Amino acid sequence: MKSLCQDIRSYAHLAKACRVISIFVGGGTPSTLTAFQMQQIFSAVRDTFVVEENAEITVEMNPGTVDREKRFPVIKNCGINRLSIGLQSTKIRELQILGRIHTYEEFLETYHMARAEGFENINVDLMSAIPGQSLTDWEENLKISGRACPGTHFCI
Repeated sequence: MKSLCQDIRSYAHLAKACRVISIFVGGGTPSTLTAFQMQQIFSAVRDTFVVEENAEITVEMNPGTVDREKRFPVIKNCGINRLSIGLQSTKIRELQILGRIHTYEEFLETYHMARAEGFENINVDLMSAIPGQSLTDWEENLKISGRACPGTHFCI
């Protein structure tokens, strides 16, 4: 974490000339970071860059790593206003093939917690062409997740 924050701050000589309108924290599972670690990252970003007041700030989440009491208040306090939740599939067999640590039910719990916490801008990641996945399976994933998450953006 210390090295990451140092790296962010190393751009200070260039950063003040830029206005940041979008931040995406992803790759891996940033939802496993502690509250302190998440705050450290965003302190380094805000100390270094001019972040627009209405910037879209996204963090990826794995439904298997979300704890309402620990995650959502920290996420909001860091200024995060968009979530990208990695559902990947509604089918347990496909989730197991992918090595995912969550179920569809855990995804739904995470999604509804995020909505209850006031997050309106939510992206749901789905995967296609999973080994053994038929066209019917893919269509069912789209239909099920679309019904469960109306008004949500899907990233395929």
